[in-house]
Amino acid sequence: MDLPSTRELELETLLREKDAQLAEVAVCSQLVSPLHCSTVFPQEEITALRQYLSKQPGPSTTDAVTLPPALLSVLLPHINNAAGSTAATSSTVTAALTQRARLLQEENDELYELLKSSETGKLTDEVRGLRRTVAKLQGALEGAFI
Repeated sequence: MDLPSTRELELETLLREKDAQLAEVAVCSQLVSPLHCSTVFPQEEITALRQYLSKQPGPSTTDAVTLPPALLSVLLPHINNAAGSTAATSSTVTAALTQRARLLQEENDELYELLKSSETGKLTDEVRGLRRTVAKLQGALEGAFI
């Protein structure tokens, strides 16, 4: 088995950080006092995420899942070892791994879309502000020459 690349190590680190953040959100959502949550995550973000997720459809169980080659190289030996034991166990393990991989991929896609939309929204607001500023400056320049 080859050693992981620098990019794979970076992605693994980022994944562990996101897992820690998700665990913190899960703990915050179960706390009696929401004051602790507000110090880690702003309350409006938590509320917005809860509202967004409540409106989303449930995870699909029929869509195809594509896994990165690095992940497949890690999973395949485990799947093959399970397949060698018994056919019933292997189909159960394979189904469970496939379902888990599908759910993780959907969650990853959903989080990416959230991130992308929030970044795009910020940039769109900034562009609007800059356009207004440019329009005011053009008006001031035209007024100065008339």
